[in-house]
Amino acid sequence: MIMRDNDRRVDELQRELAERDEHISRLKREIARLETERDSRPVGMVRETQTSRFVMPSADELRTLARFVRARFPAFGPHARQSEDDYAREFAAAFRALAYLNRIETPDRKKALSYWIDVCRGWLRARNMDDVSITTAPFMAAVIAHDIPWSTDRSLGLAEGVGRPCTNAWLRVLETGELREPIAAAEAPRDARPQQLLLRPTDEPWCPGRVDRADIW
Repeated sequence: MIMRDNDRRVDELQRELAERDEHISRLKREIARLETERDSRPVGMVRETQTSRFVMPSADELRTLARFVRARFPAFGPHARQSEDDYAREFAAAFRALAYLNRIETPDRKKALSYWIDVCRGWLRARNMDDVSITTAPFMAAVIAHDIPWSTDRSLGLAEGVGRPCTNAWLRVLETGELREPIAAAEAPRDARPQQLLLRPTDEPWCPGRVDRADIW
């Protein structure tokens, strides 16, 4: 009798928890919708940076976002010497820092990918959150999960002091599983090695003649 009562109570609590999770998800979607309406302005309009009302995904939501990105762009998964746990921590750290950078629709080719990684590392360091390193692959995965414009030469649609603040676009990605495709680079360098222009996300040295998972999609 006691066991049946316990089982019934467990079922009731699980249903209540599921209902609360669904309520939280609805609230997040509504926040994302309102943020998008509030921040919608013509592309290219300059304005001062505003404080972002960013909603950080839960651990489960982060895992789902990373899984979407890695399924579509496997080169941005963990490299050979990186554990899944380390990758997840770096992805989460990059995702949090990227929320406080503004967005522009046309990737800024004047700033290298390493510049934005350093900016995010500095943001985390200033908040005593620099116990996690950020390497290229999880950073790029976080960029794509954030629905930030990006190009095949790894230029990013990020800006400081101008553009639009983060609008929690990740909620749309989480709901639909749809990811932004890269914008074609304006012109590839003539001496660029095939397949290397887009992807060298592993932070491992390139060896002539080597073709591995990180080199191609």
